[in-house]
Amino acid sequence: MRRFKKLPQIHRDPGEPSGRLPPDRTEACGSRGAEQDLWEETSPDAAASLAPSDGNEFYPLAGGGRETQGLLYPSPLFPLLSNEVVTARRQIQASVEQAMGHCRRDNLWRRLFHGEHLDKLKLTKLSFSELEELLEAVQSRSVGEIDPQLDCFLTMSPAWYQSLVKVLLNRFPQSCRHFDDNGIQYLAVLNQKFTDCFVLVFLDAQAGKTSLKVVFREPLPSQQPAGSSPPPQLVSMYHHLESVINTACYNLWTGLL
Repeated sequence: MRRFKKLPQIHRDPGEPSGRLPPDRTEACGSRGAEQDLWEETSPDAAASLAPSDGNEFYPLAGGGRETQGLLYPSPLFPLLSNEVVTARRQIQASVEQAMGHCRRDNLWRRLFHGEHLDKLKLTKLSFSELEELLEAVQSRSVGEIDPQLDCFLTMSPAWYQSLVKVLLNRFPQSCRHFDDNGIQYLAVLNQKFTDCFVLVFLDAQAGKTSLKVVFREPLPSQQPAGSSPPPQLVSMYHHLESVINTACYNLWTGLL
């Protein structure tokens, strides 16, 4: 393969105002230029090494790292562009993973609330393990955090919680979802007016663990400034919690008789 050589540089004398070479130097350069071959022979291996990997000798793609694979330009030439692409790729991946988690959470939440109409909606009944998966994907607050006056219900015995589960099943037969697995029980008392929250009763008779909390699909709205009315969702949640607490008080009263 023949490659065209670069022409030799012509050295001019800065003392000459016209910028032309003297006759003797012009003749010397001319004779030397005529003798030099402007083409040089190169071996096939050398030609292959000199050839650009993508047909572009200005922006070769060979030698790019893992982060720059698939990019138009390699990171050594455009480090800022490469860093921006990597950052954007990570943000897009995080957004996709978050959207997948929200989709899974909403699907489990929907199956929990539509327990009686799953056949019409072509949905399957929520299992015990799926309920625990849902509880890990949502937020919850103990009734004592919502109202400190309700802390007394958190200190009740497992036997009292067992009786509370039975009373709630009789009081809210259409709104309760009961899950039992080897003595570990979850009772979800759904709020039919505000479907983004429900009251959850937890009982582990063998371990002696109990809890009474409110579960939210989305985070609670921020606290409103003093003097402003609370949002309707929060009002509906308080009404639903009040009905469950009234039933718990009834169970507590009947236990004293």
